[in-house]
Amino acid sequence: MMGYFSAKINTATEHGIFGHRISNNKKVSILQRGRERVGNKIVYIVTAHGREAINERVRNFLLLRPHFSKLVLVCAGDKTCITDELWEIRHTTNPTGILRKLGLGRLKGIIDRWLYFPSPQVLFVRAAYGRLKKAIAIDLMQGREVTLVTCVPHHALCLLGLKLKQDFSRLRWIMDWQDLWSYDTYYLHRVPWPYRNRVCRLEKRTFSSCDMNVTTNPYAKQVLEQHYQVPAGRVISIYHPFSNDHVTHSAQEVEPYTREPGQPLRIVFWEICSSRPKCRGIRCWRR
Repeated sequence: MMGYFSAKINTATEHGIFGHRISNNKKVSILQRGRERVGNKIVYIVTAHGREAINERVRNFLLLRPHFSKLVLVCAGDKTCITDELWEIRHTTNPTGILRKLGLGRLKGIIDRWLYFPSPQVLFVRAAYGRLKKAIAIDLMQGREVTLVTCVPHHALCLLGLKLKQDFSRLRWIMDWQDLWSYDTYYLHRVPWPYRNRVCRLEKRTFSSCDMNVTTNPYAKQVLEQHYQVPAGRVISIYHPFSNDHVTHSAQEVEPYTREPGQPLRIVFWEICSSRPKCRGIRCWRR
């Protein structure tokens, strides 16, 4: 892709907009200005997961690093560690942490769900907000173009994007909806019932405030446009790469699974069942 755009730039500068030939000195000047514009682009990709837990989708975003003057991954960490391209940020102190030390981790989880809106990950958001605000203010002061990419879940990152967008109107905010929130009852029902209407309002504010909504497939894009009335020009779909199989194998190369008549078929939704060790699906999978 970069080779394609380089060829286009060379052709345009060689012949000019109206077909007139441009001198080599002017061509070099145009190319230098183009490089300066690219060199002034800063991107912050924020996820509430730890560095070792980021998924393939976020890792693919990081492959775009050579196309920007600076691309920083901001993620959760056991302690705050800041480098040029990686910010591991420890969440702000949680008063209920003492319960885990007392062996009351289950009680701590219940209290945190009711204590923090929309989720306990708001503690990470508070810590990340202060550092991002200072860095973005400096970047904009130096004339750079700054883009913030928030990857959800966790959906507390909606608050981070909304606050930074409110602070900096020139900030470009891209919301990567790796899972639709209120449209998915699994996520919505994990929020305590008094907060669910508030969650939906927060979600609508995010749809309308960010500069671009990214979904994982065309169907989700259609849901945002039709169910949530998000303008089509502010929604784009990028397939979710759960694996890299699509890179080496086409759909025709994958042989469909065939089942003999009378052979039982068991399906386990592992992602959901993994937190319930005594559920029927896990016992079935083990057999």
